[in-house]
Amino acid sequence: MEHSPIPYFDPDGLRGAAARDLPAESVADIASVLGDYFSNAAPVLVARDLRTPSVGNAASVAGALAEAGAHVVELGAMPLPALRFAVREMGARAGLMVTIAHEPHASTRIRLLGRGGDDLPLEEVREVERRLRPPTPRPTLHRAGGSRRNDGGGIARYLASIVAHVDRGAVGSARPRVVLDCAHGTATLATPWLLARLGCQLTMLDGSSDPTALGTGADRDGRPLADLARTVVATRALLGVAHDADSERAAFVDETGRPVPGAAALALLAGFALDLHPHARVVATLTSSRALATVVAGRGGELRVAAPDGRAIASEVRRLDAKFAGTDVGEYYWPEHLCAPDGSMSAVRMVELLLTSGAPLSALVDRLPTDATVSREVPLPLESRSSVMQRLQRTLAVGATRVLDAEGVQAFYDDGWVLVRPDGPRPACRITAGSRSDERASDLLERTAKVVSDLVSAFTYDGGSGDLWCDPA
Repeated sequence: MEHSPIPYFDPDGLRGAAARDLPAESVADIASVLGDYFSNAAPVLVARDLRTPSVGNAASVAGALAEAGAHVVELGAMPLPALRFAVREMGARAGLMVTIAHEPHASTRIRLLGRGGDDLPLEEVREVERRLRPPTPRPTLHRAGGSRRNDGGGIARYLASIVAHVDRGAVGSARPRVVLDCAHGTATLATPWLLARLGCQLTMLDGSSDPTALGTGADRDGRPLADLARTVVATRALLGVAHDADSERAAFVDETGRPVPGAAALALLAGFALDLHPHARVVATLTSSRALATVVAGRGGELRVAAPDGRAIASEVRRLDAKFAGTDVGEYYWPEHLCAPDGSMSAVRMVELLLTSGAPLSALVDRLPTDATVSREVPLPLESRSSVMQRLQRTLAVGATRVLDAEGVQAFYDDGWVLVRPDGPRPACRITAGSRSDERASDLLERTAKVVSDLVSAFTYDGGSGDLWCDPA
């Protein structure tokens, strides 16, 4: 057969330009190569989201994998964290999640998971990519020894793990009211059941498994939570929870209808994890707040920083035996259950936190340290980025009480902090500064921006010597 062009390949898997640009034969063609790569004694798990095209695409993937020699287990529709859990618990060689993504437009995506349920290691991603790209031949493979079967118990086993880690008595005796927005995504199959099982009174928004709907919930597009907030207030709920379509993230609204900033939710959940595991290690990405560092230090924990990448966070959690990890965009890791972001587990944990603390969510957020913050973008050429950031870390450390670094630098001072993050592939960085006073925040921002600009000039025009030393504090 004539093979279709490879779709866009990113570190998380394969993504077609649009559903109409990735026909069933292309999906089968891709799965055939994956089946050849993954064929061994361990099973390969296939799951999907709730969108109508994913039903056929998942069936095509499973069939092509089996024909190529893989032992395929079809799990049906489930949240991505549930597939990760199944890969780990079943000792699978890999997991494939077939979805219709909606950013920036509707597109078919095959998310690749490796052993243990982690994202497929980058070296394996590159090998799969090499096999899929011309001029490497990509014949459709028909190899004896493959198999295919269904397993409908994956979600139940995943949910049982969450329930086993929650104080059911504390939640059930209070019967709290919770408003939930599942964004028409696979969280519909998990979080409502969990909350009801634990004794919550539930009000649902966007909770139907509508195969034609593409909700956004807690996705990174920053969709306003206005409907959720209004319903929380109208029903006098304990809180509101919003998920993304994959059920990896959770965003929260307090009982007054106020959205909880991601940095605040991260700090609160980290504190709760430390209540459960005193003096434990916490892993996080750099965050535009001092709340997390303050909470972790106040509970005797140890904060470690990882690069803003799921592989890096999971690796650091395992290396340090950390008991919690997270980002300020709604991704929270509970390693005793799953070493990956899990929106359903995080929703249950936030309910448990509120009931055991006895305080409303708004009060807990208001108790966190808050700062006046200012931010600015500053040019940072790609060719000198590494050198500038290395020297900047040393510069900002002068007078600092603590410096954190992981694809950025954050320095804390007695009266404020500053965070410098390179802006991905763009030749720029974002500088954010905070302090209890507007004047000090602005001063930190201006001083740090000048240091960055001076370092850029030095590395650009002085042959890379970078002989500058400035103290922004």
